[in-house]
Amino acid sequence: MQLETTSVFNNPEEFDPERFSPEKGGTKLYRDKGVFIPFSDGPRACLGQKFALTQVKAGIVDIVKNYELMPNSKTEEPIVIAPGEFTSAPVGGLWLNFKES
Repeated sequence: MQLETTSVFNNPEEFDPERFSPEKGGTKLYRDKGVFIPFSDGPRACLGQKFALTQVKAGIVDIVKNYELMPNSKTEEPIVIAPGEFTSAPVGGLWLNFKES
């Protein structure tokens, strides 16, 4: 399957990092179309992808190790997983409070 690039981006040949800005709808518009792949894929994928993901994981481990995580009052209970999502995501999000331990 092949898509015309202009059906996804208005000016595909123009360098415009602002197309992903929150004022223009952020990345959700492109994620919904299935065209937002920040690290790319295949043989030309980003060389730093594994390093970047390892850094994120290390940061999460540090947060979990040094903070007590508690549900915020904005979190809807009981937590219900949204049907039809590609990844498991709770309906209404999962709001947390962080308390340094």
